[in-house]
Amino acid sequence: MGETAVALLRGKLTAEDVVFTPMTESHAEEVLRIFQECIDGGNCSFAASAGSWPDFITSRRAEHCFVAALKAEPDRIVGWYSLKSFSTKAFYHGVCEVSVYIQPSLQGRGLGHVLLAHLIQRSEQHQIWTLTALIFTDNAASIVLHEKHGFRRVGVHQKLGRMTFGPYQGWRDVLIMERRSALMVD
Repeated sequence: MGETAVALLRGKLTAEDVVFTPMTESHAEEVLRIFQECIDGGNCSFAASAGSWPDFITSRRAEHCFVAALKAEPDRIVGWYSLKSFSTKAFYHGVCEVSVYIQPSLQGRGLGHVLLAHLIQRSEQHQIWTLTALIFTDNAASIVLHEKHGFRRVGVHQKLGRMTFGPYQGWRDVLIMERRSALMVD
């Protein structure tokens, strides 16, 4: 890792520090590695494994999947985001579920804010009027991040699923959050 990149890792990151690239199969290994590292932390997904690239990418809207790298080290993916369709029904085409994942060693340095801000800006450019997020109720950092970007708490799915791995084993509650686009007009 270069000296500039190391210096960036010590402080807060801003949009000026990050470059976004559309996610492609060439990013598969790094995207799935970050996803698995977050899964192993036990507080981001009911899944025990990141799975295969084909399963991963086919469940998402490919045009809304981006990877992030530091400008000082543009070949190293440090986070990613994606959108999934809320439903296959045509009248829900503007409703998507968000996923934002950050390399664990960079969590708490502002990268989540940069990724979520980019995701929101891009979603509004593509007429997505509602973003939803499903977050474990004890994942305080993710909840605060989403609230700072205009998401509100809608409700809680109680005991939605049972974790059989990691530090949070047992039944888990999931907070439902949503963000309505400011561009939405009646």
